[in-house]
Amino acid sequence: MSINRLEHFENLRGLHSTYDERYRYEFCVTAKTVKLSVETVTDPRTGKSVTASTDEIGPPNSQVTWRGLANAVTAVIGYAIPINRLSMMLKQACPYFTSSRICSHLKLAAEMFEPIYTHLGEALADAPVLMGDDTPTRVLELNEALKDGGEVAEPKSDGLIAKIANLFGRVFDKKRQPGKKRQVNVSVVIGKTEPRDRRSYIFFFRTHLGSFGDLVSQMLEMRDPKKKDVTIVSDLATTNLVSPELHERFNIRYAGCAAHARRPFWRHRNDEPRICHWMLSAFLVLEHIEERIDALGRTSETILKLRGKFGRKVWEAMRKRCESVMRGEAIYGNYWPKSSHIYKACEYIVKNYEKLTRYLDDPRLPSTNNQSERLLRWDKIMQDASKFRKSELGRLQVDILRTLLHTCSAAEVGLHDYLLFIFKNRSEVESHPEKFTPFAFAKLREARQV
Repeated sequence: MSINRLEHFENLRGLHSTYDERYRYEFCVTAKTVKLSVETVTDPRTGKSVTASTDEIGPPNSQVTWRGLANAVTAVIGYAIPINRLSMMLKQACPYFTSSRICSHLKLAAEMFEPIYTHLGEALADAPVLMGDDTPTRVLELNEALKDGGEVAEPKSDGLIAKIANLFGRVFDKKRQPGKKRQVNVSVVIGKTEPRDRRSYIFFFRTHLGSFGDLVSQMLEMRDPKKKDVTIVSDLATTNLVSPELHERFNIRYAGCAAHARRPFWRHRNDEPRICHWMLSAFLVLEHIEERIDALGRTSETILKLRGKFGRKVWEAMRKRCESVMRGEAIYGNYWPKSSHIYKACEYIVKNYEKLTRYLDDPRLPSTNNQSERLLRWDKIMQDASKFRKSELGRLQVDILRTLLHTCSAAEVGLHDYLLFIFKNRSEVESHPEKFTPFAFAKLREARQV
């Protein structure tokens, strides 16, 4: 940058000039055009013509590159950027990236990853511990079909929706009355395939007319009959329980969520400050115990020692306080009738005490189910930004890609690198999906084979 000397000085002779370096920063979302020189060879005698393949650069019959496809998945699925907004961001740099084209790119990626998604769901069925939750979502196609008492139509038998539905269910029966469920939910199921390796975690997402309990029940139908013991971590809602028939085939135990037991006391802390603050302080101590375990190193020995020595005493104190409330004893000069929020919160702890404290004796279990709930926040963020998914197929494609995204994170591999690895080996994915999971990719990188 230079100074206009005539504007600032009367005498231009003898001026001394110096320069110093300064920095300014900017960012932009851009796109670029990759120009290729593609040879075509023709035999004039036979009319035969052969054009060089560009499949190593990008998908057949598409103008996007593999790297561009990976970037689209990362932006929409990884960062929850609505497709229309992403298109507007790229429009000035490259008009090619319209909303419809970005949708087609995500569809292409989801179809390529479907065998891995299916394999991950089947592998998850054999996990010793399953965690998860669900949350309502909006899919216009399904909501329109259900309006005014309507029913969801059967999908095409040879389509992706039907293929996934045959394995993991789609529209589940109501548990307490005849008929089909009508609430569209997205469920997440979490589990480890190799108990000693945290990189083997699978985060499986599925949108359906059902609940977390329905999805887990469907998965357990695929479980190895020899693997009898399974623990399910959830918030203990009836919708999260598996079908009764499965209890005859497997030894199913439930573990509760301390955060779920804590929430009523937080919600009513201003109405009943003294007892609520006492209970909240107890839950805070439990949280500090888990933080101390993290600081020391989360080994089985450390977990059992600290939870057994300190955590159990805290829970016993909370149970005694809750039992006093339920017996109608005066606490801080107050009584709480059975209809009150405090009584119901205390009753929940007493009634589910064994399930809420099961984690104390099992180092594999978390004290809360918060991880599952945090994973489902993406759906709320995306729903706030784009309001809905339009079609059931589009929502299924999101589920497939989200499953891969979070499972990559657990395997400690970058999503972008993993996507490019799959694109490069796309011809083998369908026949050997087990070789191309994020965990398998992590082990290949560890062995420096990729």
